[in-house]
Amino acid sequence: MNIVNEQSKWSKKTARIAIIIGASFVALSLITGCGNDKLTVKQPPAANETGTAANPAEQPTGSEEQNPAKQFELAITEVKEAHEAIELFDKHISKADKKAADSMFLRLEQFYTEQLPSINANLTTIMSQADMQKYIEHGIFNIEKAKQDSAYKEWLLNQEKGKLIWDWADDVFLKVDYAALHKDYANYISADLSSYLAIQANESAEKLMSDGALKITRDELAKRLIDVEQYVTGYPNAQKKAAMLDLYSQYIHEYIHGYRYNAIADETHNDTMKLLPEVKANYEKLVQQHPTSKTAQIVSDYLVVINENKDVIYNQGEPGGSIRGDIKPTIKKFWDQLDVQVNQLFGQ
Repeated sequence: MNIVNEQSKWSKKTARIAIIIGASFVALSLITGCGNDKLTVKQPPAANETGTAANPAEQPTGSEEQNPAKQFELAITEVKEAHEAIELFDKHISKADKKAADSMFLRLEQFYTEQLPSINANLTTIMSQADMQKYIEHGIFNIEKAKQDSAYKEWLLNQEKGKLIWDWADDVFLKVDYAALHKDYANYISADLSSYLAIQANESAEKLMSDGALKITRDELAKRLIDVEQYVTGYPNAQKKAAMLDLYSQYIHEYIHGYRYNAIADETHNDTMKLLPEVKANYEKLVQQHPTSKTAQIVSDYLVVINENKDVIYNQGEPGGSIRGDIKPTIKKFWDQLDVQVNQLFGQ
């Protein structure tokens, strides 16, 4: 999947205590040296002393010089910091039509994918400094206090200027602030990418999963499923269709069989191994509220299987073993064929 799944693989131990490089590197390279040089678009080489023009292959054409997307593409290759990329984006976006703005946004997102690992490595280095330990309270990094420290203030604030946001759910790291991108740039880009930004903003604001458990309500998950479906069906040639189908697959699997906690009547609910009534009711509500949706078709088919099994999802576990036994055969078959059904419904 896109950036939504590739940004946040930082262990708690690494994010809080790892030492990657020394304090002198941080002071000289990370804090005072980042982002001080403003970058501009490369200009074509001047004519040589004999009056002969420089190699035409090395010069942008007249149309390229006036194309904000091309200018941005050339300039962003020379920056490594997110706030510098945003400065360039702001410089050129107001001159771009929707097509050029879309191209610029996709290149900006690629920049984040490429540079976030090193940006987060710098964050880990900063947090490993002895004088930063006073800002880690009960295992949580107090960013507001750290931003008052003159040694680190500029670097920390620059990350926020670069449309990055702090993630505290599992580790401490920086990720793309899609809500900020949507707020500032939705009017410049196509409806396709604007809708994509809105979906990503929801995902970024509150992650689906943490520590293997669902972190949002089933009502919210149902809403996200419908939002992503409407994006994919509403924009059949969407530039982010593949990424959104991946996200839909993640959502539907969690919605259908993400039963780790608070879904099955197991040791805390009389050990019947039945789907809890409130979970089944949520399925029925989705079908009622969105009867013509593809998601409702999937859920309706699942409800048939659930009813055939009298709401029992698992067999009883063996004495001395797991509380949950094997999945009921027809339930397991439905889960195993879920990707096939999704692909058929969405024409994949």
